[in-house]
Amino acid sequence: MKQHKKILKEDRWSRLYETDRYPFVYESKFRTDGISISTDQLTKEWGSWSVSERLSFANAFREKLEITAEDETILEFLMANGDDRVRTTIATSLTRHSNKDAVLEFLIQQLECDLEMAANYLQALTILGNPKALPAIRSCHTQMLAKIEEPRGDPDHSLIVSFLSCCATLWKMDGGPAYRDIIRSYLNHADEPIRNFAKACLEKWPL
Repeated sequence: MKQHKKILKEDRWSRLYETDRYPFVYESKFRTDGISISTDQLTKEWGSWSVSERLSFANAFREKLEITAEDETILEFLMANGDDRVRTTIATSLTRHSNKDAVLEFLIQQLECDLEMAANYLQALTILGNPKALPAIRSCHTQMLAKIEEPRGDPDHSLIVSFLSCCATLWKMDGGPAYRDIIRSYLNHADEPIRNFAKACLEKWPL
């Protein structure tokens, strides 16, 4: 039986649907409609876009099924010109870039800039699987743990998500069961989204 689809929101790059089965279904036009944009066109338009338009583009672009040489130059443009939210949005897409060394350097640099936005960078580093990233990831883990253990009330949700992501990355790349056990300890967390994220980390990482 064909599902009924109601468009809730649409822009140049994507659509958001409501269906009989799901309240929200995201669809990138790069994936479904085969739209494209050149680096030259993006460069000319970027300055006129709002913050939300830039983020919408990044969200849709990362859903591309195949990455061409032109797409790689677009990723490089986003690495250089995107804000924190754009850069973390494209993090896992960067692993499909042919210059793995440049991507590794970029991901490590971003990881060290903002601990609370580290989750996507850690997923990308797990995908790359390069042990050269381990010292930076271990340092990240130490800093996050120190922040979580500060006697200042409950840590931010984003910090816990990044910390669990860091544990999952070290578990997968370093093989330490202690990191897995830390994740397991969050299965009983008071916050349901945290419990669900911990469960997801144990079942499949990167997500």
